[in-house]
Amino acid sequence: MHKLGKVLSHMNRLIFLLLMTALSSSVTAQEKPFVAWLPNLNRPELSIEVWSDPAAQTSFIWRLVSGSNVLTEMKQPPLPDGFVVNFGECKIDGVLRNDVLAIVKHSQGIEWSENIHQLWVANVETKSFVLHTSKGTICRSEDYGI
Repeated sequence: MHKLGKVLSHMNRLIFLLLMTALSSSVTAQEKPFVAWLPNLNRPELSIEVWSDPAAQTSFIWRLVSGSNVLTEMKQPPLPDGFVVNFGECKIDGVLRNDVLAIVKHSQGIEWSENIHQLWVANVETKSFVLHTSKGTICRSEDYGI
């Protein structure tokens, strides 16, 4: 019986240590963005990040970030049925841009779509997402070829 008591005592200590480890890692864990990318390879300190909205489980927040500083953020507008968000990869007047977020409806088997509901350009100078005309813009389907 004495050996059983020692084993239980060691097991209790082990369970306690595992519980404390789990608690401390959950307290120190950093939340991460849903997606992030570099809008300009010449400015690697800049990123556009999409975060879950803590106020609404099915909503997202768009952020323009420089290093660890959030320059601006914007709540993602509601998506019309059948539309998705393009994270970069849009051509404006034939120039590929990755500093954009677009609400787009893609067609299966078609690589580029002109069916753009709304388009925003991340503007570092004004620290804002600027609503941009979708005229002359096409966006690449991330699902194309899959």
